[in-house]
Amino acid sequence: MLMRILQGTLAAIFLLSAIGKGLHPTDTAMDLAGLFLLPAGLARAAVYALILFELTVAILILVRRYLGLILWIPVFFFAVFLYSLWQNQSCSCFGELPLLRALPATGHGLLLAGMFLGLYCLQRDASVTNRRSDRPRPAILAGFALILLAAALLTIPLAGSNPEVRPSSLDTVTLDDVWQAIDTGSAVLIDARSPFQYDIGHIPGAINIPVDAENLPALYENHDLRDRELIIYCAGPHCDAAERLAARLRELGHRRVRVFSGGWEAWSAQQ
Repeated sequence: MLMRILQGTLAAIFLLSAIGKGLHPTDTAMDLAGLFLLPAGLARAAVYALILFELTVAILILVRRYLGLILWIPVFFFAVFLYSLWQNQSCSCFGELPLLRALPATGHGLLLAGMFLGLYCLQRDASVTNRRSDRPRPAILAGFALILLAAALLTIPLAGSNPEVRPSSLDTVTLDDVWQAIDTGSAVLIDARSPFQYDIGHIPGAINIPVDAENLPALYENHDLRDRELIIYCAGPHCDAAERLAARLRELGHRRVRVFSGGWEAWSAQQ
């Protein structure tokens, strides 16, 4: 019974991950483009390839086939997760489904550890069954795997009560202010993300000035930003690119700079 529960749980994780990517393919493609510097078209194709792959994995887990190969998928996900932390970007390992998307870093680690241990247990159990051995099945390890998976979900409320949002001394704007800027042209919207993310989707009328642009003074002059009010945004509340770009613009002497902390995440959510 424990193995059946574990098997269904692992298959459900891959299924939910595929659904999360399928419901919001553009947002997932944007994360992939920014993380791996992919062109927009290739990022979209990669998303649909991942959806098909994860659906296939879910089916293989249910029929207990190729578990020895599937066992290494969480290891690959973990490598991508570490890389995303290093780049300070979303890994999109589990798509945009609200539940899995809300996992903090600790939750991601626990979930991936539980997935690896769970797949190992299923692989061992299938091996023992196929050889008709009298050795006990790894039910104890399966219990630990389920505990890790449950613990991962329990980190979501903790993340919600203590969000990792950086404080800012810059003036901020609301979504209504962004709409007003679009309707009246009272401010210039600046997207501080990478060109790849910008190409996949951006707020209408926004120009792209990446936060780490080396030619910032030239871009500043080319876009004729002097004496204009600027509203800068990036991926969302957990992204600091907008604040860092605002700080760089202030170093150039520009004072009329505000930040839309909700970013693309808040904009796309209301569409």
